[in-house]
Amino acid sequence: MSKVVDSFGGRKGRPPIYDWPSWMDGQIHKLVKGEDFNGNAKSFRVGAHRTAAKEGLKVHTEILDDGAAILLEFWDPNDV
Repeated sequence: MSKVVDSFGGRKGRPPIYDWPSWMDGQIHKLVKGEDFNGNAKSFRVGAHRTAAKEGLKVHTEILDDGAAILLEFWDPNDV
């Protein structure tokens, strides 16, 4: 007979591709395509907003140089 358990015991989902926690320090970070992120800057920006929402944060973004770089600034809306 099967046994019911509380969890899978391991990490859920795949490991993060990007080091979001290091960018969530309240400072403005300039990320360069090919060094700090891969793919389309607009898609990366969407990912930043989704990650911020998941963490209960807000993020301001600005795409630079036709997508060659992006500025990110995460902040806690409860601190404003």
